[in-house]
Amino acid sequence: IASYHQNILRARGGLLSPRRAWEALRDGLARGAEASSRGPFTLSLAEASTRMRAEGRYLQTYWGGAAIVLLVDVALRQCGGGTVDDVFAELRSEQPVVDVRRVDADEFVARAAARAAKGGAAACGHVKADVDAALARPFPDVLPLLEALGVRPGALDDKAPLAALRRQISARPAAL
Repeated sequence: IASYHQNILRARGGLLSPRRAWEALRDGLARGAEASSRGPFTLSLAEASTRMRAEGRYLQTYWGGAAIVLLVDVALRQCGGGTVDDVFAELRSEQPVVDVRRVDADEFVARAAARAAKGGAAACGHVKADVDAALARPFPDVLPLLEALGVRPGALDDKAPLAALRRQISARPAAL
């Protein structure tokens, strides 16, 4: 969650340009994907996360989690289910003092999936299955999504199919 938000929130706050924020996210995801292929054998992201501390699988785990949060955020926005920020706000409203280390990932995914499913489109009912599939791989395949969002080396493509969603994700809130 933090790896996903660290640059996106700085763009929203005006501390980074959207281009730089998306480049940093893309670069981090690339480092995580590369780390997931190291060693004599590869582990699923789910298994790597259980072995993170013992085997030093931090890049794979943190950036794999960031990839999943990106997938979920885009799915929620496409389905009219809000955003990942809305899911976290919902969780916070039920437990105002949230220790982020104790936010259950399964609960987060279940809430996000329920929000996406309310959108009604057939593709909106697959958030949980998409997350499960991502966890079963060494690293989620987010390169096609980044391309669709218009995140390209050295530039943002505003003509990409999901460029409007990319702009929404990193846009400065009206309240700031």
